[in-house]
Amino acid sequence: MTDRLTIGFDAKRAFANVTGLGGYSRFVFRTLRRRFPDHRYLLYTPRVSPSTDRRFLGDGEREMIHTPPPAASSGVGAALWRTFALGRRAARDGVTLFHGLSQEIPRDLPGRGIRTVVTQHDLVYIRYPELFSALDRTLYRWKYRWSCERADCIVAVSEQTKRDVCDFYGIAPDRIRVVYQGCDPRFAERLGPERVAAVRRRHGLPEDYLLSVGTIERRKNALVLLRALATMPPADRPVLALVGRRTRYAQVLEAFSRRHALRDWVRVLPAVPPDDLPALYQGATVFLYPSLFEGFGIPILEALHSGVPVVTSTGSCFAEAGGAAARYVSPDDPDAVADAIRTVLGDTALADDMVAEGRRHVGQFDDDALAEQLMSVYTETLCAT
Repeated sequence: MTDRLTIGFDAKRAFANVTGLGGYSRFVFRTLRRRFPDHRYLLYTPRVSPSTDRRFLGDGEREMIHTPPPAASSGVGAALWRTFALGRRAARDGVTLFHGLSQEIPRDLPGRGIRTVVTQHDLVYIRYPELFSALDRTLYRWKYRWSCERADCIVAVSEQTKRDVCDFYGIAPDRIRVVYQGCDPRFAERLGPERVAAVRRRHGLPEDYLLSVGTIERRKNALVLLRALATMPPADRPVLALVGRRTRYAQVLEAFSRRHALRDWVRVLPAVPPDDLPALYQGATVFLYPSLFEGFGIPILEALHSGVPVVTSTGSCFAEAGGAAARYVSPDDPDAVADAIRTVLGDTALADDMVAEGRRHVGQFDDDALAEQLMSVYTETLCAT
C-alpha cells in the first residue's frame, strides 16, 4: 500500500507518562515518522503539559497534536472525551486507521468506517488482582476486553502477552500480531567517563553499584534484592540504587532496610531526570530486574543497549527481552539472586561475554525493522475484508 495514510493515535500516555506506556507511545511515533515520513500522523490527547519533553515529535508538532475543547482537557471531562467522543473527532479528521496505544480504543469508534488496531501490553490486573482496587479491575475489564473484542487487529508487545490475551479474553490467536518495542536511542549512545561520573556523583553513588529501574511497587519486587543483600557479609556487599517512582511499597523496603542495617547499601532515587538515566545505566556494574511479571520489560533492553550485564527473573516475558544475554533466577529466591550477583561481579570474563551477547541480542529490536513490522500490521488491517 503506497497511498498516503492518515493514522490517528490515542496519544495521552505520550504526554502524561515518563516511562511505561508513555515510552511505548513515543517509540511508535518516533520510529514511524522517521521510517515512513510521507504518512499523516494525528496525536489525540486531552492536554499537553508544559513540562512534556517533545523531542520525540521532531518538526510539525502543531499539525500533529489534537486536543479537545478546554472543558474536556482534564478530570472527568478528559476521560469522557477520550472514551466517548474521540471516535467522532477522528472520523471528522479523515483518519484512515486508528491505533489505541494503551490497551483501549474509543467506544464511539466502531461503525465509523475507520479500521482499528489496539496494543495490549499486559493483563497484570487479571494475574495479580490483589494489586488493583475493585474499581480499577472493573474499569480495565470494561475498557480493555471490549477493545480487544472490537478492534480489527491486536498488537501484543510479547508472546507472553499474546498468550494472555488468548487465554483470559478468549481471543483467537490469528487476530493478534506480536510486535516488540524498542527503546529510546539515547541508551545506545556511549557517554564519556566524565559525564557518567558526574551523574553518579550527583546522585550520591559510589564508583561500583548495582542498579534496578522501575516503579517501586510490589510487582517490581525490589524486596528480594534487599533480602539478597542481607545475606552478604558487609565487607562484600555492593551498593544498590533503586530508580523509580515511590509507592507505599517503598515503606516495606525502608522497614526491611532498618531491621537489617542496610541503610548504607541502599539508595532510593525517586526523581532521576530522564536525561540522567543513560549515564546511571552505563555506570552500573550489574543491572537487576527481579519483577514478578511484565508484559515485556523495557528496562532490560535499556540495560543491554547500555552495555550492562543483566540479572532478571525466570518466567513471564523476560527471556524474550533478555535472550541468552541475561542470567535468570527465581524472583522468590534471595539466595539465588545473591549468588547471581556474586558470580557476575566476580567473573570479569563472564560479565564481558554477557555484555557482548547483549549487544548482539538487541539487534532484533532495531527501530526501522519494528516500524516496518508495525506498518505491515496497518497495511494488513486496512486490506482485510
